[in-house]
This record gives sequence, C-alpha cells and structure tokens, in this order.
Amino acid sequence: MKKRLILMILALSLGIGACGPKVAATVDGKKIYENDVNRRFDIIKLQEATVDPITGEEKKLTPEEEKVQLEKDEKLKDDILASLIDEAVLLAYAEGEKIGASEEEVTTRLGQIKKSFASEEDFLSRLKESGLTLELLGEEVKKALIYEKVFTKFTEGFELTDEVFLEAIVEAHTKHILVADEATANEVYEKLKAGGDFAALAKEYSKDGSAESGGDLGWYSRYGLVKEYADVAFTQEFNVISEPTQSRFGWHIIVTLGKRTPKLTKEEETEVRSGVAEAKKSESFEIWLEGLKEKADIKING
Repeated sequence: MKKRLILMILALSLGIGACGPKVAATVDGKKIYENDVNRRFDIIKLQEATVDPITGEEKKLTPEEEKVQLEKDEKLKDDILASLIDEAVLLAYAEGEKIGASEEEVTTRLGQIKKSFASEEDFLSRLKESGLTLELLGEEVKKALIYEKVFTKFTEGFELTDEVFLEAIVEAHTKHILVADEATANEVYEKLKAGGDFAALAKEYSKDGSAESGGDLGWYSRYGLVKEYADVAFTQEFNVISEPTQSRFGWHIIVTLGKRTPKLTKEEETEVRSGVAEAKKSESFEIWLEGLKEKADIKING
C-alpha cells in the first residue's frame, strides 16, 4: 500500500481525464488510459534520471543494463497501473462517503510542496519540466488529500496489542546474494546447490553493499526489510538456501541464520511501537482495499 500511495502522491501526474485511443483498464466503467500510465511513468523517470557529474548528460547504459532497465520499467508501469486502479476505487468510495478536500486544504498542501524546493523559481521550473500546470498539480494534491482522509478514517481507533508488537519486533539474521535478473539468479542458485561457497559467490555476483562481507545483512525486523525478502527470511528454516525471490531491488537468494527478540529501552520501545503501529495500519488498509476491489468491476486490458 505504501508504495502505491507514494506513486500516487509523488508522481503528481496528468492522469486526470486523459483521452487516448487505448484503454489500459476500467473500474466500474471508469476508463484508465495508457496515456495516464505513460504520463506518470515519464514524470517518475524524469525524477530518476541519472546524470553524469562530469558531462552533465544522462548516463548511457550498456546493452545488458538496457535489458535490465526495460524489465524494471515494465514492472514500474504495472505498479503505476495498480496505483491508478487503487486510486479510482478509493475516490469512488470517498465520493459515496462524502469525503472531500477543501480549497484551503489544497492551498496549504501546495504551500508545503513549494517549501521543499530551493525557491519559487525552482518549483515552477520543475513543474514545467514535468508537463504540469499549478491547476493540474492542485487537482492531484486534492486526490492525495482525499486518499489520506480515507486512510485516516479507516485506521481511526486502531490499537496495537502487546502480542502483535512482540511478534513484529523479532529480528532475523540473514545473508543474501542480490542480482539484477532472473537468469543470473538461477545460475547462482544452481552453483550454490552444487556446493558453491556462498561468501565467494556473493562477492562475485551480488550487487548489494553486503557483497564484501559475504552477503551478510546482519539483524533486521520484518519491517526493516522489503516485504518479499521478509516473507522468505521469517518463514524458512535456518541455513536453508532459498529459491530466487524477486523484489523491487532485483532477485535475492536468501539464507536465514537465526532469530532473536531484541531488548529495548523505554524510549526505543515507544519509537518502535509507533513504527510498527503505522505498518500494521497499512497492512489492514491494504486488506480492506483489496476487499473493495473485489466488489468493483475491474477489467485490465492486455
């Protein structure tokens, strides 16, 4: 849920009422066009553009890097479409519940966004680069505010029990090898199954900063790890080599070395409780949203 919400707020796209010949999906008859997806994609890519510090030009990719990037771009477009579907379902729910955002709230949020830029000129320049007008940005901000209000309404009165908290703070000690594509992941996995040395293969193949330490990530709670990684790390047996697992970072081969429940000071517990509560709220909200989507008539083309 967090990732989709971030895509919705951060992209601040032109995906409102866009007209185009190709429909990517429909939600209860409301059309989401491929143009909607592509515009958000273009804005995110603009924000992610990698510039060479010497030439000032966008860095050129090798053929292999281009192949990997294409795979990532397709995944990003799938995520954007999913976020647009979530948005359509949530906005329809909000309309039915008479949840909205006032002009004053939108103006206040716009002011907060402007303050995150070095100057008014910088803000307007970036706005222009993204193909947006202030009016269109305001409409996107309004949708984001409504989204937040629905989330707040749903999670109102949420209480984190001690049982759930203690389960959430359990840490796993893991090591992994992270590679960019599935083919390489399968190659490394087969070498490991044939008796290959994990640390040596991590140093040779892994794209993660832990490569030099043999892939050792140390201790992390479930909420300190990307979900796909955590789902494997906290469920598999110790010292078992997992099959390749994909996350937004690439393909992981994971070994869980142990688990523990850390001792926290009162200050640490207060801080961690707050973080766990927010994570649990998001989990519950995601489940509720999936229920809304099951009731909606959603059709995805292609």
